[in-house]
Amino acid sequence: MNRWLWRRLEMSPDWIFYEWELRMYCWDFNAMLSQGLLVRDLKAEKAEICFTRYGQRLHLVRTDNAVFGADTENPDEPVAELDPDELIQYRFNIDRWLSLIRTANGLYGAFCRLDRRLFFLGEKKESGETLGFVIGFFTRAGQALNLLLSLPSRLPADFDGIVVATLLFDGLPLQEIANLERLGIFWAPRLDSETLHIRHQTCRTGRKVPPGSFSAGEIEGESQFYGFKCRVPVCITGDITKSGNNVVLVGSTAVEIGDTPFLLFLRLIVELRRKKMGTVSKVQLKSEGYLSEDVEFQQIRRLRECFVRALGDLEPKDFIEGYRPKTLRVSVHPALVSWDEQKLLAHDNSRVREFVEQLLQWAKANSSLAS
Repeated sequence: MNRWLWRRLEMSPDWIFYEWELRMYCWDFNAMLSQGLLVRDLKAEKAEICFTRYGQRLHLVRTDNAVFGADTENPDEPVAELDPDELIQYRFNIDRWLSLIRTANGLYGAFCRLDRRLFFLGEKKESGETLGFVIGFFTRAGQALNLLLSLPSRLPADFDGIVVATLLFDGLPLQEIANLERLGIFWAPRLDSETLHIRHQTCRTGRKVPPGSFSAGEIEGESQFYGFKCRVPVCITGDITKSGNNVVLVGSTAVEIGDTPFLLFLRLIVELRRKKMGTVSKVQLKSEGYLSEDVEFQQIRRLRECFVRALGDLEPKDFIEGYRPKTLRVSVHPALVSWDEQKLLAHDNSRVREFVEQLLQWAKANSSLAS
């Protein structure tokens, strides 16, 4: 299979091909026919519009014995009878092709379509872990990222990692690849066009989960159990803008938070690390000075509004969440929250430094218990 065909499949796995273009661009056309990778699409051939090898878009008129075409863009062109072979069309047999990839990579179990652009290929055991394999048909980084971040919710929770291969696309930034790895989603090099092998690095996907960390399956399972709404990694960078705001990354999107709402955010993060449910009562937040009786709702709204651009389809009220009446929490699994220890310990606000010390104490305690 060649790049021309793969490029069109990336644009749409359901692309319909004319025989004349396959013969023009695919040297292995006959081989794909014999392998069952191309299936004639009689329904597509009945369309009222066709495209010719000369770049014409024709409106078709059929009689009992012939087919005529009228140029839709040049009405002065005479109506001409068409060679019926020019109308022959094929669709790519995705299921047959997935079966070949499964065989080439020794995968087992069910395979299915997860989305118009995502296909689950199967699974296999490596280094004592169960890995799920997915192939994605992507053309843009944003499109790929949105679909890949949804994988933990689309697949069973018992995979230790999910390996994702592509056809030709390799345009994800390194930061996004790192964020995906924290979710247990591992970006593999592009599929080998000759062997159909998925070349993934065992040292990245087949490793044992370190103490205190979680596999993708565990994160998704616990997120569902505790009702966490967000599945995107959150990083407290410790960076401060020229205007004095604190920078938090949600995925790859930078969020700026002023010191007062930032302290409330850190208080909720500490609670999330202290107990996995992450809820803290508003009464307690008021007694500790993070909320005021008369402007409570404005303070919460101000924190939520900081995250509007970063959450995609998720509402800010579902991120800074009133999970139960008169409580508040950050609605994300604690394993998806990280922070820059050195920068935050050098923060000019002493209360920020105190929070970071608490986070480090809890991380150290949890690591000791796990080991």
